[in-house]
Amino acid sequence: MPAVNDVLRKVYARKGGKWLIAKMIGRAAPYSGSIGAEVLELGAGYSRLRIQDRKSLRNHLNSIHACAMATLTETTVGLSVLYTLPSSARGIATRMSLEYHAKARGPITAECRWPVPDLSSTTEQDIEVSLTDAAGTQVATGAVRFRFSPAK
Repeated sequence: MPAVNDVLRKVYARKGGKWLIAKMIGRAAPYSGSIGAEVLELGAGYSRLRIQDRKSLRNHLNSIHACAMATLTETTVGLSVLYTLPSSARGIATRMSLEYHAKARGPITAECRWPVPDLSSTTEQDIEVSLTDAAGTQVATGAVRFRFSPAK
């Protein structure tokens, strides 16, 4: 069976691949798929996803709910990890933190960029994420800690 990163790379390279990956997220992880994240860019140690502002993601303050932004954060990092890791390694999220800076309204873009660690032994790494609105205002920042280890 091909490695997940090989499948993602092949799908991403195809016409309509970004859309298809977004649909794959919803099938593999229905809760993550519930926010309707759009894949904008994907690469080794990098991803950029966006959600559209819609009623189902809003809170009582008429802004995007904190949990929707947390899900966007985890999905952005998780997709990047899946795309990046070779079949000889595995990773699992062990911690997540978010800090909210402003009310999130309109489309929200999440972006992470991280250096790939030495995957020959178990290591942990915090992968930082920035969430911005359409005007470029940083509405939240977060980090997801991943534990990487050689595949068994």
